Amino acid sequence: MLVYTLLRHHFLAVLAQNGQKKKLETQLWNIADSLRGKMNADEFRDYCLGFIFYKYLSERQHLYANEILAEDRIDFLELDESSDQGQEQIRSEWDETGLSH
Repeated sequence: MLVYTLLRHHFLAVLAQNGQKKKLETQLWNIADSLRGKMNADEFRDYCLGFIFYKYLSERQHLYANEILAEDRIDFLELDESSDQGQEQIRSEWDETGLSH
């Protein structure tokens, strides 16, 4: 009887979770539809893929910059380009790479 009760409880929990998941999926789809407006689905897909690609490039830049800055124990996101110290760090990195700026 205990096994039956546990299985029943698990099954009901899965059904409730699936219901919540379906509700969330429906809400997200409705939000996407309202954001899309009069734009057709193909145009909206291309628009979204552009943002996803931009996010990918941004993350890759962050990882690459952190590799370069690792020996100085500086995180790319913490580097303030507008400060004198940030400008000096950028100049230093440019000089080390041998690239012109």
